[in-house]
Amino acid sequence: MKREHNRKMSPSDLKAYRERWEAVEDVERRERQSLTMEQKWQQLLMLYHFAGAHLNLREMAPVSQEEMGAILRWATLRRGNRGTH
Repeated sequence: MKREHNRKMSPSDLKAYRERWEAVEDVERRERQSLTMEQKWQQLLMLYHFAGAHLNLREMAPVSQEEMGAILRWATLRRGNRGTH
């Protein structure tokens, strides 16, 4: 389906466009909710190290393996207290 870039969207086009993006948002939300705490920390650390390597941030202190271990232990304890192992 080829569209002209400057063509106005009809109400039905707009509704279909919005529904497609809502579906994408729903999938992304479910994916985020299914991540474990460890996966979330790994993603955060990856972004942190990427930013440090590519954005020339001066005051970024890396998280040590010891600190990461403590963070993950706390996450495990928290998960256990909620009854979701």
